[in-house]
Amino acid sequence: MQMLEALKALPLFPLPRTVFFPKMVLPLHVFEPRYRQLVEDCREGHGMMGIPLLKPGYEQDYEGKPGIFPVFGFGVITQCESLEGGRYQIMLQGLGRVRLLEEIPSDRLYRKASVEVLPDEDWQAKDKILPRMQRVRENFLPLLPIYRDLPEDYHSVINRLEDPEIFCHLLATHLVEDPLVSQQMLETPSLEARLEAVETWIGKESLLKSKSPSTGMI
Repeated sequence: MQMLEALKALPLFPLPRTVFFPKMVLPLHVFEPRYRQLVEDCREGHGMMGIPLLKPGYEQDYEGKPGIFPVFGFGVITQCESLEGGRYQIMLQGLGRVRLLEEIPSDRLYRKASVEVLPDEDWQAKDKILPRMQRVRENFLPLLPIYRDLPEDYHSVINRLEDPEIFCHLLATHLVEDPLVSQQMLETPSLEARLEAVETWIGKESLLKSKSPSTGMI
């Protein structure tokens, strides 16, 4: 019931380069007054917010209501640390994907929207997904050293994962650098197709990186 109420007026925290995938964890440093207010309201309420990606050209109307992509991830605050000056350091746990139905009037500084949840069409089709997951693991994970700035335990975590959804989204979150590509992956209606898109992207990107002089590989 709380979830249904939240989705009728979901607070929005648009970001310029972040695509928030289901089951991922997103740390945020909150300092703008409108989003400090959002966090305060969330702490007193259901704790949920949406993280839509801002459309290109958002800079011209950043303080207002710049365009956002209508499909985005939403999550719940699991950790919140109060900092000096009214700032917050929060941690969001991804709950799923939603589609924007309409933005609704708000008397708050931040934006709100009515949204609907987008379930994956075939997330239970493990007979199709698990073989692809294993192929990605065998073909591309040995190439992870060519990617910079990955978390220290990233490789070991990826190798141990059994949940194909977390596996797919962890790869997309940390390896795909172009937010528009990540957005296309998020909008893909099935987990199998999303994992296929991630596999195709990693294949192309790994080939490019392996040929780059800066990697020391040929």
